[in-house]
Amino acid sequence: MDIDNIRGIVIRAVDYGETSKILTVFSYERGIISVMARGAKNPKSKKLNLISIFTEVNFDLRKSKKFYYLNDGEIIEYNSHIRSNIKKIYLIQMFFDIIERTTFKNEEIKVVYELLIKTMKYFGLEENYLKLTNMFLIKYISMLGYKPVLNACSKCGKRQFRSVYFSLENGGIVCEDCKKINNIALTVDEYKYICNILVEVYENTAIIDDEIDERKIFKLLIDFIIYNTDISIPSSYKSFTKLEGIE
Repeated sequence: MDIDNIRGIVIRAVDYGETSKILTVFSYERGIISVMARGAKNPKSKKLNLISIFTEVNFDLRKSKKFYYLNDGEIIEYNSHIRSNIKKIYLIQMFFDIIERTTFKNEEIKVVYELLIKTMKYFGLEENYLKLTNMFLIKYISMLGYKPVLNACSKCGKRQFRSVYFSLENGGIVCEDCKKINNIALTVDEYKYICNILVEVYENTAIIDDEIDERKIFKLLIDFIIYNTDISIPSSYKSFTKLEGIE
């Protein structure tokens, strides 16, 4: 069989038999793929370091009808800074869960891969991981084609108004005349924050004012993703919100 060189991140690893594992890998070239790692559970196996969750690897894979088979590989990044913090583990797993539920297997989504890799990198550089999480969520849902309308009322088009609300149904902000009882009221600072996390790059996180309730924005963005994609709530999200005290 031909050997394919594929760059990817290990999302999960499930035991298969006594010595093997089946990996779910989010790859740069092929999107989400399944990889059979034969003998990887053997303590002396050279493959052992290649199957750790959240590790980015250049995989050498052999392709069959059902699986890719792990032949060898070279570690690009261990991402150990994520595995050392339980909240970061749940958040990165939540990203994977959302991507897996909103894309097709073997679908090439390089731009999403690059966004995720950069987010994981900055989880080790930036203390405010909730800001990074919100940046990932709003950028990802925009990539899916559900970019929130923020420059005018998403219902009437008005550009100047006294109060700002967010409407899941209308896909963005609405004015005081168009708001409904279930719309989410935003302060001026919260509105500016949402605008900034959408357009700014990770290198500029310091200029984004985080003196607002970022947990409120986090929940708003998750609700926005679920409303537009109709996915079920990931258990990783529930685990994180329980730890963080988000209702």
